[in-house]
Amino acid sequence: MGADPLSGPGFDPAACDRIPIQIPGLIQPHGALLVLRPDDLVVVQASANTRRWLGAEPDAVLGRAVDDLFGTEVADRLRATVARERLDAGPRFALTLVPPTGGAPLDVTVHTSDGLLVLELEATGRSDPGAGDPYTLVRDAVARLQSSASVRGFCQTVAVEVRRLTGFDRVMVYRFAADASGWVLAEDRRPDAASYLDKHFPAGDVPKPARDLMARNWLRLVPDVGYEPVPLVPVDNPVTGRPLDMSFCLLRHSSRMCTTYLKNMGTACQMTMPLLRDGALWGLVSCHHAEPRFVPFAVRAACEVFAQVASLQVAAAEDREAYGTRIDLTAARERLLAGLDRADDPAAWLLDNAPALAAHLPADGSAVCTGHTIVLHGRTPTEAEARALGAWLGAAHPDRVFASDCLSAAYPPATGFVERAAGLLAVEFGPELAASVLWFRREEVETVAWAGDPRKPVETGPLGEYLSPRRSFERWLETVRGKCRPWSPAEVEATNMLRAAVLDRVRTRTDQAERVRSELAASRKELDAFVYVASHDLKEPVRGIHGYAHYLIEQAGAKLDTEERRRLDGLVRLTDRMEGLIESLLHFSRVGQLDLTLAAADLSGVAAEALDVVAPRIAEAGAEVVIGPLPTLRCDRRWVREVLVNLITNGLKYNDQPHKRVEIGYTVPTAEGDPPVLFVRDNGIGIPERHREAVFQMFKRLHGRTDYGGGTGAGLAIVRKIVDRHGGRIWAESVPGAGSTFYFTLATEKCPK
Repeated sequence: MGADPLSGPGFDPAACDRIPIQIPGLIQPHGALLVLRPDDLVVVQASANTRRWLGAEPDAVLGRAVDDLFGTEVADRLRATVARERLDAGPRFALTLVPPTGGAPLDVTVHTSDGLLVLELEATGRSDPGAGDPYTLVRDAVARLQSSASVRGFCQTVAVEVRRLTGFDRVMVYRFAADASGWVLAEDRRPDAASYLDKHFPAGDVPKPARDLMARNWLRLVPDVGYEPVPLVPVDNPVTGRPLDMSFCLLRHSSRMCTTYLKNMGTACQMTMPLLRDGALWGLVSCHHAEPRFVPFAVRAACEVFAQVASLQVAAAEDREAYGTRIDLTAARERLLAGLDRADDPAAWLLDNAPALAAHLPADGSAVCTGHTIVLHGRTPTEAEARALGAWLGAAHPDRVFASDCLSAAYPPATGFVERAAGLLAVEFGPELAASVLWFRREEVETVAWAGDPRKPVETGPLGEYLSPRRSFERWLETVRGKCRPWSPAEVEATNMLRAAVLDRVRTRTDQAERVRSELAASRKELDAFVYVASHDLKEPVRGIHGYAHYLIEQAGAKLDTEERRRLDGLVRLTDRMEGLIESLLHFSRVGQLDLTLAAADLSGVAAEALDVVAPRIAEAGAEVVIGPLPTLRCDRRWVREVLVNLITNGLKYNDQPHKRVEIGYTVPTAEGDPPVLFVRDNGIGIPERHREAVFQMFKRLHGRTDYGGGTGAGLAIVRKIVDRHGGRIWAESVPGAGSTFYFTLATEKCPK
C-alpha cells in the first residue's frame, strides 16, 4: 500500500484527515470477501482467508462462477437479490450459505462497488450477546424512545436500549459539535467499567474520513481490535485496475490509528452506529467491550433498525426540548409586532422599542442602530465599539442573521470588550429598512473536561516522526475563555422569523403607501385638470357680467337712483374679485400640470431676479431686503423665483413696522445626505401658532378682505405646490408681533458651483 502516511520525515499531524480509509485492500479476519463480475457471477478478487471459511485457497476460487462454487440454487438466490434490491447504498442480506466442504453456516450479504458485486460471508453467530429475541427487543426499545422529554434523556434511552440489545460492557452516545469535536452526552455501562460521561473529545479522535464513512454506514463492527488484517488477492481489482472501494464493506479493515486508539482505551471490541439529522452526522452510538466478541448479523440488523429510528426521532427530541423556548419567543415577537403595526415610522419604532427588543432574547445587552442613531441597552460595548462592529457586520454579513458564541474569532477587535460582549446575535434588515439589532452575551469562563489531553503528540522514533494516539483518557481539564453561552437554534430561528416578519410588514406598508401615492397623484392630476378647465370656462362669463355692469353705469348713470347705483358698483367689485380668484385657480392648476425643467441654478442669482420683480413694492415700503450666501441646487429656476417673490411680498405686506426688513438665506445640513434648508425671514406681524398650517391652504386669509392690501389668499398655497413639485417641504416658524420665518427645501442633490 506504499509508505505509511502516519510516519516519516516531515510528518504532517493533519495526515489522518487525508488517509484513504475506504481503499485499505485489507479485511478483518472474522469473515471472507469475494468480488464478482455482475454479468456472469465470476469471482475476480477474493480475500486471502478463503480456505478457513470456504475450504479452498484463493487461487482455487478466482475465475470460478458462483454456480460452480456453491451450486445453482445459491446462484439463483443471489441473482434474485441483485434484481430485487438496491445494492449501491450498502449491504443487503442475500442468504445463509453452508460451505461446500461443510462447516458452520455463513450469512451472505451483497452490495455493489465500482460496478462489481461484493459478497461478504460471516458466521451466523458465535456467542450470545444479549437475552431475548432481538426484534422484540428493538420494537420495545423504539416505543420507549417516545417518552424522552429532553435530548439528554433521549440519548440516555438510546444508550440503555442498545446495551440491552447487545450486552456490551459500555454504550455511549457521542454528540458532535460544530467544530467536529464531541462529548459523551449519555452512557450505560457495567458498574466496574470506566465512565466517559460528559467528557469531551477533540475532532481528531474521529477524523473526517471516518466521519464521512459513518454517515454512510448504519453499523460498523470490529470484533477484535488485535486482529491481523487479511489482504485481498489480487490487491488491485483486475476489472477496474484500481483498489476496491470498500466504503460499504462490513469487513473493511480499520486503520492502525483506530485500533491503537481503542487498545489505549482498554477496548477489545467496538461497534458504532451513526445518529443522523437531516442526512448529516449528528452523533454516534459507540459500544465498547473489554474482551473480543462477535455480534451476529441478526442482532446487528436489529441495531441498524433501531439506529435509523433513533435518527428519525433525534430532531423531534430537540424540537420537544426547544418547544417551550419557541413558544415564549413567538409570544414576545407578536407583542413587538403589534407595536410596529401601529407605528408611523418602522425605524423610529425600533429605536423607541429598544428595551423591548433587548428583552426579546435572553441576552445581557443590546444595540439598535438606524442610520446615524444608536441606542444601547444593558451590558454592551461602548457606542464607538458598537458602531465599528455594526459597520463590519454590514460589510461582511449583510441581509442575514449572524450568530457567534465567540465573536473575537470572527471579529478580532472584540477581544477588547470580551468581558461585556463575548457573543453576538445580530440581524440586519437590509435596504428596505436601514437598521440592525444586536444582542450581546457576556463571557462565561468554562471548564471543559476532556478524555485525556486533547493534543495528539507527534513522537520521534527510528523511522522519524509518527502520530501516536493518546494513551491516557483520564479527566483532563481545560479553561475556555472568550466565549458566551451558545445561542440555541430556537433563538437563531426566532431572530430569523423576527427579521422576516418586520420586513414583511415594512414591504406591505411601502406597497400600500406607494399605491396611495399613485392614487393621490392621479386624483391631484385630475383635479388640476378640472380646475384649469373650469376656471378657464368661467373667465368668459365673468368678464361679460363685468362688462355689462360697466355699460349700465355709463349709459344709464343719470337715470339710476342711489340704491341702483350702489348695487351696480357692488356687482363690478364682485366680478373683479371673482376674476382674481379664477386667475389664482388657473395659476395654481398650472403649477400642478406643467413639467419642471430641472437644472443647476445659482440661487443667489434667482433671489436677485426676484428682487427685480418686487423692486417697486420694496421702494414704496422703504424696506430693507438682505440676501445672504445661497447654494447652487438642481431646480426649476422660474418657479423657485416665484416662491421667493411670494415670500418677499408677504414679508413686506404683512408688516406694520416702521423699518421693514426681509432676509433670504439658508442653513447647512447637519446630517450627510440631508438637503440645505432655505429661508425667508421678516420682522412683520407674525402668525399665531394655531394658524401656521392653515396659511398654506388655498384662499385662506387670516384678516379681513381689505386688510393689509387685500388679496385672494392663494399665494402660500401656490408656494407649497411649487415646493412639493420639487420633492421638498415648507413650514413656518413665527413669534406674533416679531416676525415670521418660512423654511423650505428643494432637491436633495446639491450641485457643484
